[in-house]
Amino acid sequence: MRQADQHYPIALAALKSGAHLYCEKPFTTTPAEADQLLAEAKQRGLKIAVAHTMRVAPILQRLKQVLAEGLLGHLVEMRAYGKQDARAGGEDLMVLGSHLFDLMRMLAGDPQWCTAQVLWKGREISATDGRVVQDNVGLVAGDEAFAQFSFPNGAQASFVSAAKLRETTGHWGIELHGSKGVARINCDISPNVFIRQPASWGAEGKTEDWKPLDAALAGAAPDHNAGPVRDWLEAIAQNREPECSGANGAWAVEMVMSVYWAALSGGRSHFPLKMRTHPLSKGS
Repeated sequence: MRQADQHYPIALAALKSGAHLYCEKPFTTTPAEADQLLAEAKQRGLKIAVAHTMRVAPILQRLKQVLAEGLLGHLVEMRAYGKQDARAGGEDLMVLGSHLFDLMRMLAGDPQWCTAQVLWKGREISATDGRVVQDNVGLVAGDEAFAQFSFPNGAQASFVSAAKLRETTGHWGIELHGSKGVARINCDISPNVFIRQPASWGAEGKTEDWKPLDAALAGAAPDHNAGPVRDWLEAIAQNREPECSGANGAWAVEMVMSVYWAALSGGRSHFPLKMRTHPLSKGS
């Protein structure tokens, strides 16, 4: 179910009945809802998985491995772009940003803080600008969103969603810039990863072409939804957390909320967020 506003009551009822849970993303509409679902699952010994399916894609597991082995050197920066279509801004931030933020954490660890600017028709948003969209993912705001995150070991990350950039930033996804090269994740149902080394032009002015990280792992994967479900079922049998865990899903929601908190305050949002409610809701 894509309507995330319905996830919490349905998920809570399922957990209270003793059922393990596989949930569409975004996991919930607020960190507070995620906290309660995770606590309920822990109390009952149940396993939650969230459909951030790209996390378990073989090509992205391969990328995680080669990054750890030093293929790109020291990871310096990640640049993420949403789909930037009619949903550009706040809706893109929640719907596609949740995937991108999940991948950022998989590759770079937990973020430390966020700064952001969110605009609506050229002006900075206020707390009263929240609106509900057709695929109700909770309150969203803005038609342009710009966020900066700081990760451990000095890595920085940005997220951008602005419709006027759609034709120039290319396929939605993430570029990872390291001291020895660049990787490009083209996000999709079945993602692809490309590598360029050295990162740009050399002393002779030659520009290196993008090359597939592993052509055998790229391209269409007819069972792209089966992988996360298999992992979830194995996690239940082995009494471990799924790769696409509820905790990872909750982190993605928290990163989305941090963008709004930072934009509204004009400062940094530090993790974990002290405010667990939605920054656009009344009383926040």
